[in-house]
Amino acid sequence: MTVAAQQLADGKEKIAQGVRELVEGAEDLLRAATNYPGESAEAVRSKLATQVAKLKDAASSYEAAAAEKYQQITESADGFVRERPWQAIGVAAVAGVVIGALLSRR
Repeated sequence: MTVAAQQLADGKEKIAQGVRELVEGAEDLLRAATNYPGESAEAVRSKLATQVAKLKDAASSYEAAAAEKYQQITESADGFVRERPWQAIGVAAVAGVVIGALLSRR
């Protein structure tokens, strides 16, 4: 796996983990809200339950879309490298020189 592909995979995992933590936090908040009696608390619980369900659906679809996009990017990069290996080496060399120059300035 190339460095770029690994970075994309790491970024995808970080985003997925963040979304999972957000959903877990919302579920914890919903569980905590069940301890409060009253009509207004019931309305809040109902609205929160609806929002948690929407968040789960959105997170699921976002994760699926991110996985699809990741797959497309890696296939595209792989195709480029296979079709134009020397250009890929040149791009990587130039990127290495630029990054090295930027890091050496510090």
